[in-house]
Amino acid sequence: MTSLVNFSKLCDYEEFRIAQKEHISLMLSEVQRLASPVYLYFSAERPLQSRLIRIDNENNSVVLAHTDDIENVRRIIASGVFVVVDHMHTQIQFHVDGLAQLIDGEGSDYLLSLPDKLYLIQRRESLRRPIPEEDQACCRLEIATGKSLELPVLDLSDDGLALMDSECALSQSRGETIADVYISLPTGRLRCELEILNSFSIYLANEHRQICRLGCRIKGMNNLDSQLYVQYIKQLDA
Repeated sequence: MTSLVNFSKLCDYEEFRIAQKEHISLMLSEVQRLASPVYLYFSAERPLQSRLIRIDNENNSVVLAHTDDIENVRRIIASGVFVVVDHMHTQIQFHVDGLAQLIDGEGSDYLLSLPDKLYLIQRRESLRRPIPEEDQACCRLEIATGKSLELPVLDLSDDGLALMDSECALSQSRGETIADVYISLPTGRLRCELEILNSFSIYLANEHRQICRLGCRIKGMNNLDSQLYVQYIKQLDA
C-alpha cells in the first residue's frame, strides 16, 4: 500500500514541485495510460483506491472511477483530499479542495479539479542522509563530450547517493554505469563507478528551465575509499 508524505513538510520538496499546467497534464495522462492505482486520503484512515479515467484540460478537471473500494464507504467527505499515485520510480502527490460525484445514476464517477501543482517524490529503499550545506559534497565526472561536470550530492545512503544535475547534462539512462567518478567528501576524495537507478526531471517555471535528479548506486570502490565513505556516513548518523 502506498503511503502519504506529511504535507506540512512539503517545503522540503519544493525543488520537485511541478506547477506548469502542460507538465501536470502530461504526467497525469501517463498515469491514466498505465492505469496506475490512485489513492484518496481524506484523513489518517485507510485511503480509498480508484483510478484516473479522464483528464479534461478545457474544464481543468480530472475524473476518477467509482470503484468497489469507494462503494464500501458510506459517506465521502468532500473537502481536503490528498491524492497519491505510485508512478514508475517516483510517487506523485497533490491536494485538491473538493471532490464531487457526477450525477449519472448509481455508481457515478467522481470529479475533482486539475491540480495547480503536484510533487514528485523519489523512492529510496534504504535510509538516506541529507548532506549538511556546509559540507558541500560533490561528484566530479565526465560526459560524452569529454567535458567534466561537478554535481552536488543531495543525500547519501549505505550504498548510493542522489545527484542534482541543474542543466540536465547527463544522458545516461537507468541501468547504465558512469565510470571514473570522484566523490569529494569531508573525509576525503573517493573514486568509484555510479550505476543510474532512476532519474526524473522537474521544470522550474519561474526560471524557464529543467533540472534533473539522479538516484545512483555506488560500485567499484576500493577498500580504503570504502572506509572513508563509511566514516562519513557515521558522522552523518552521529
